[in-house]
Amino acid sequence: MSRLGPQRAGMWADALTIVSIVAIGVCVAALVERGAPPEQPENRAESVATTTTHSITPGPSAPVDTTYRTPEVIFPTAISGCDVVEPPDGTSSVWGRITTSEDAYDNPQASWYSGPRSVMMTDAVAEALPHGVEVLFASLRESLVFQPIPQTSSEPGQPQEPGWATASAELGRGNTLGLLAVSVAQDNTGVPPCRAG
Repeated sequence: MSRLGPQRAGMWADALTIVSIVAIGVCVAALVERGAPPEQPENRAESVATTTTHSITPGPSAPVDTTYRTPEVIFPTAISGCDVVEPPDGTSSVWGRITTSEDAYDNPQASWYSGPRSVMMTDAVAEALPHGVEVLFASLRESLVFQPIPQTSSEPGQPQEPGWATASAELGRGNTLGLLAVSVAQDNTGVPPCRAG
């Protein structure tokens, strides 16, 4: 009996492997075909003939209440931790900004803020939530985690605006939902007075 050379033995091994894979595939296909229920063309034709389509017109959705509410201010009042509470001043402000920088915790414009400080502030706000209040599942940006302070550019000759670290989340307690947003900035002017409202 003659011996096969290494090259010829490799070709036989490849051929037998391919034949085995094809044979297994044919066997599996036959088993799957055998296990399938028989087709009944007349039933399928009946179901197609009796199928009707209905046009569903969506009704008006319930309006969402987006009213911003502030509680009525009661004065005089007491605030925990304040010896003196000043009356409300009745002013309000709205501010906004446009940023184009990449988010990073090492913003040189806000050297007071860092990644570790963000973690400490996030933990402090979570611990201050009332009993039974839960942060609802959301993206990291909306899970009450303090975000990086983006870099901003001010007009020439104008002072640089302070950076604000913000955290927000949708909160729930039972069937009640609400939004909490917290903003923190560095202030070197001292602790402001306690004010009602």
